[in-house]
Amino acid sequence: MPAWKWLYSIRTKLAVVTSLIIAIISLFIYWFFPSRLEQQALSALGEKANTIAMMTAYNIAPAFESDDRPAISAIVLSAKQNRELDYVMILDDVGNIIATFDSTRAIELNFGDVDFKEKISSDGLTFQTVAPIIAQSKVYGRVYLGLSLRPLLAEVAESRRTIAWVSFVIGALGILLMVVFSALIATPLVTIVNVAEQVSSGDWKKRVRIESRDEVGHLAAAFNKMVENLELAYDDLRKSEKNYRDLFASNPHPMWVFELDTRKFIDVNAAAIESYGYTRDEFLNMTVHDILLEDSAERMQHLLARHGNLYRSTGWKHLKRDGTVIDVEMSSHTLPLRASRKARLVLASDITKRLRAEALLRESEERYRDLFESASDLIFSVGPDCMFLFVNRACQETLGYTESEMVGLSIFDLLKKTELPHFRVRFRDMLNGKNLGRIQTIFIAKDGSEVVVEGSMSAKLEKGEVVSTRAIFRDVTERRRAEAALVLQKTRFEQLFENAPIGIAYADVDEKIVQVNPSFRQMFGYTSKELEDKSLEDSIVPEEFQQEGTVLLQRLLNHEPVQASTIRRHKDGSPIHVDLYGVPIIVHNSPHGIFAMYVDITERKNAEEKRAALMKELENTNKELNDFAYIVSHDLKAPLRAIGSLVNWLGTDYGEKLGEDGNEMLKTLLGRTTRMHELIDGVLKYSRVGRQRDEAVPIELDQVIPEIVDLIAPPSHIEVKIHRPLPIIMGERTRVQQVFQNLLSNAIKFMDKPQGVIEVGCARENGHWKFSVADNGPGIEERHFAKIFQIFQTLSARDSYESTGIGLTIVKKIVEMHGGKVWLESQLGSGTTFYFTFPAHEKN
Repeated sequence: MPAWKWLYSIRTKLAVVTSLIIAIISLFIYWFFPSRLEQQALSALGEKANTIAMMTAYNIAPAFESDDRPAISAIVLSAKQNRELDYVMILDDVGNIIATFDSTRAIELNFGDVDFKEKISSDGLTFQTVAPIIAQSKVYGRVYLGLSLRPLLAEVAESRRTIAWVSFVIGALGILLMVVFSALIATPLVTIVNVAEQVSSGDWKKRVRIESRDEVGHLAAAFNKMVENLELAYDDLRKSEKNYRDLFASNPHPMWVFELDTRKFIDVNAAAIESYGYTRDEFLNMTVHDILLEDSAERMQHLLARHGNLYRSTGWKHLKRDGTVIDVEMSSHTLPLRASRKARLVLASDITKRLRAEALLRESEERYRDLFESASDLIFSVGPDCMFLFVNRACQETLGYTESEMVGLSIFDLLKKTELPHFRVRFRDMLNGKNLGRIQTIFIAKDGSEVVVEGSMSAKLEKGEVVSTRAIFRDVTERRRAEAALVLQKTRFEQLFENAPIGIAYADVDEKIVQVNPSFRQMFGYTSKELEDKSLEDSIVPEEFQQEGTVLLQRLLNHEPVQASTIRRHKDGSPIHVDLYGVPIIVHNSPHGIFAMYVDITERKNAEEKRAALMKELENTNKELNDFAYIVSHDLKAPLRAIGSLVNWLGTDYGEKLGEDGNEMLKTLLGRTTRMHELIDGVLKYSRVGRQRDEAVPIELDQVIPEIVDLIAPPSHIEVKIHRPLPIIMGERTRVQQVFQNLLSNAIKFMDKPQGVIEVGCARENGHWKFSVADNGPGIEERHFAKIFQIFQTLSARDSYESTGIGLTIVKKIVEMHGGKVWLESQLGSGTTFYFTFPAHEKN
């Protein structure tokens, strides 16, 4: 055996595989176990470091709490006794160093980067961690601690040395096992290989002599049996080869064998010689490319590159000796030759005539198919059983079915149920030879919609029997729908025209009246006959409005709709105030006539004139009322001021003479004078609400309400709470201030508790802001709820509290003026809550 063949021997492969396995196992043991040990030890060491850090923080916490620096230093000094520690750093909560040992090592390792997350130093020698110093839920500082990894690394290095010796021993044992295995298995296998090479060289009598009863012995016995079977098969092959030669020579189709490498003909049969016109010797001096056209050579190259055992293909063109080109269908399969040569056996059939016939048929079918598929009409064919045979694309698209879905259906499956009886009768008449003419029916599409079709059907007969029925239908659904819509639109227009409550006239471009509706005739007093051949201008336009009518007509002729409030004339000559709407009728961009619509607004005009007069009168009345209120206020306040001055003068000059009872009477008189003065002011304010309106502006209640509270200046025993944020509302600023000021003033005035609380709040409900002013005062009985909003009504004696009874009336009037409402909830002895609403705007 040559030396290089040892590279492929079993012994070599066995040695390589064994060596690789031993090396992998050794490397795995050398890497895995120390790494595993290192990870476990590192995890335990990390837990230990964290525990030491946490215990140190725990022990230092009391000293930090009492600021006992010596105790902190003592604890750090005791930690120094642990030789495993590389450093300990104690920092307060702002980062100042309180105590330490080996700060040089700590700074070298950038201890501050730990930041509550342990890590191993960049040199791999220290495990660093940190723990917070906490006492009474307060963080006083941090303990930074570094634990040495040198003992751990030393243990890992020692374990690696031990495992390296173990790996070496395993490798030695593996090599020993390999030598034994080679002696027991590899040597007998080499013997079998040598015998196999001798048999393959033709020595069929050679056998393997191995008598062992193990798997190698069984393999030798099987090999010997295989050689015997191959010898018998070789004899059968020689016999079949003779049969093959006889079949090859006598086949009526041209056949040949060519070598794959050189493409040279090796053998040809008599049919090939006769069909192609070459002699046998000429064939054997040619290659297959000599009979192929140039455009087929590349295809042959590609086909042979597939190395398929058997293939059959068409589309070949061969050249005969006389120059004739023929179309050929070839079948081919591989033939093994001796000396590792390969060849192919080819059977060729001349299909020139068949292809020409097929081409003509295909051309005809394609022309029909193009016409069939491109048609916009629905074209289909059904068999004697009324099942679809084929359908065109338009039929599929219109009905929503694919061709495969329709072929499984009957034509009656797609018809609308109401159409079935009539269609069955027409279909039977067609089968009986009657001419049906145009057919109209309704199909149901796949999506359930109705498709109205119109067309014809005809039966195809063979030997007097119907073999199929062809149909051509056109989809007229849209046309029918448009016709129905047009009729509906016309009906709607006629009904609208006749029943419209406004007067409508249709005139041509010359303003001649074509048609008017009943409302027009009733409005202007004419009959239809009286308006025939008359223009709108002559019939209903007063002379003074003739020029206006001409201008409006010109605008309509220029394709512009018109709208105007004007006056038209009744048949009896009386004027009619109308709103006029003119709409041009445009067809193909040209005017073809006016729809003139008239709304009688005479009554509205009269009402507007009356309203204007009333508004003028009301304006004068309001002015007079305003002047009256000021005059009354001035005239009533003057004697009140005089009475007040007189009372003060009497009290000052004659107080001692009048005595206690007299002074009390003067005090009562002065209070009632003051109340009368406030009552006059209240009446004046009430009269102004609603008559004098200010512009609505955005009001920031978060700013306004505190200003009102400051203005009122509640006493020290009353607290006003404002629940913010409050919204921005739109309203009259002065009036809104009055609402909050009156409600807050009332709550303060009637407070009866030693510690009073008034709360202002707001919530959004149903498109409104709902405000509340709540107090813990005396409360109000429910039977008085309606009474307190009436003018001049008070619940307490007027001498108990200075009240005019107008404040809540003004609140109610202002709130309702802004589109809101006001109400209250109260419990006697527990307090009262006034609610009122304002509309909320989108900006809020």
